[in-house]
Amino acid sequence: MPAVLAQFAAVDNTVVLPGYLKADAAVYYTFGMVMLRQQKFRTAEYAFGKAVELNASHVASHFNHAVALIELVLRTTDAGQVK
Repeated sequence: MPAVLAQFAAVDNTVVLPGYLKADAAVYYTFGMVMLRQQKFRTAEYAFGKAVELNASHVASHFNHAVALIELVLRTTDAGQVK
Protein backbone atom coordinates (compact mmCIF):
# COMPACT_ATOMS: atom_id res chain seq x y z
CA MET A 1 0.00 0.00 0.00
CA PRO A 2 1.38 3.44 -0.88
CA ALA A 3 2.43 5.51 2.15
CA VAL A 4 -0.10 8.27 1.45
CA LEU A 5 -3.00 5.82 1.41
CA ALA A 6 -1.70 4.16 4.57
CA GLN A 7 -1.78 7.53 6.35
CA PHE A 8 -5.43 8.05 5.39
CA ALA A 9 -6.31 4.54 6.53
CA ALA A 10 -4.60 5.15 9.88
CA VAL A 11 -6.50 8.41 10.42
CA ASP A 12 -9.86 6.88 9.50
CA ASN A 13 -9.36 3.97 11.95
CA THR A 14 -10.93 1.55 9.50
CA VAL A 15 -9.72 -1.59 7.84
CA VAL A 16 -8.75 -0.90 4.24
CA LEU A 17 -10.68 -3.22 1.98
CA PRO A 18 -9.02 -4.96 -0.95
CA GLY A 19 -8.72 -2.36 -3.67
CA TYR A 20 -8.18 0.41 -1.08
CA LEU A 21 -11.82 1.54 -1.20
CA LYS A 22 -11.80 3.39 2.13
CA ALA A 23 -8.42 4.98 1.46
CA ASP A 24 -9.61 6.04 -2.00
CA ALA A 25 -12.69 7.58 -0.37
CA ALA A 26 -10.43 9.58 1.95
CA VAL A 27 -8.51 10.92 -1.05
CA TYR A 28 -11.73 11.97 -2.78
CA TYR A 29 -12.99 13.54 0.47
CA THR A 30 -9.78 15.55 0.91
CA PHE A 31 -9.85 16.63 -2.73
CA GLY A 32 -13.47 17.71 -2.28
CA MET A 33 -12.51 19.81 0.74
CA VAL A 34 -9.81 21.56 -1.28
CA MET A 35 -12.23 22.23 -4.13
CA LEU A 36 -14.88 23.51 -1.70
CA ARG A 37 -12.34 25.89 -0.19
CA GLN A 38 -11.46 27.14 -3.69
CA GLN A 39 -15.20 27.54 -4.46
CA LYS A 40 -15.07 25.01 -7.29
CA PHE A 41 -18.42 23.55 -6.31
CA ARG A 42 -19.07 21.33 -9.32
CA THR A 43 -15.75 19.54 -8.85
CA ALA A 44 -16.29 19.36 -5.07
CA GLU A 45 -19.73 17.83 -5.62
CA TYR A 46 -18.23 15.14 -7.85
CA ALA A 47 -15.43 14.38 -5.37
CA PHE A 48 -17.78 14.09 -2.39
CA GLY A 49 -20.13 11.94 -4.46
CA LYS A 50 -17.30 9.51 -5.22
CA ALA A 51 -16.26 9.52 -1.56
CA VAL A 52 -19.82 8.59 -0.55
CA GLU A 53 -19.94 5.91 -3.23
CA LEU A 54 -16.73 4.34 -1.91
CA ASN A 55 -17.49 4.71 1.81
CA ALA A 56 -21.18 5.25 2.51
CA SER A 57 -20.62 5.28 6.28
CA HIS A 58 -18.53 8.48 6.26
CA VAL A 59 -20.98 11.12 7.51
CA ALA A 60 -18.79 14.13 6.67
CA SER A 61 -18.73 13.08 3.01
CA HIS A 62 -22.53 13.10 2.91
CA PHE A 63 -22.70 16.46 4.66
CA ASN A 64 -20.13 18.17 2.44
CA HIS A 65 -21.70 16.63 -0.66
CA ALA A 66 -24.93 18.39 0.34
CA VAL A 67 -23.05 21.64 1.00
CA ALA A 68 -21.44 21.51 -2.45
CA LEU A 69 -24.83 20.83 -4.09
CA ILE A 70 -26.47 23.72 -2.25
CA GLU A 71 -23.66 26.11 -3.18
CA LEU A 72 -23.81 24.93 -6.77
CA VAL A 73 -27.55 25.62 -6.96
CA LEU A 74 -27.29 28.99 -5.22
CA ARG A 75 -24.54 30.22 -7.52
CA THR A 76 -25.96 28.89 -10.79
CA THR A 77 -28.12 31.27 -12.81
CA ASP A 78 -29.20 28.80 -15.50
CA ALA A 79 -31.41 25.94 -14.28
CA GLY A 80 -30.13 23.76 -17.15
CA GLN A 81 -26.62 23.76 -15.66
CA VAL A 82 -27.72 22.00 -12.47
CA LYS A 83 -27.90 18.19 -12.66
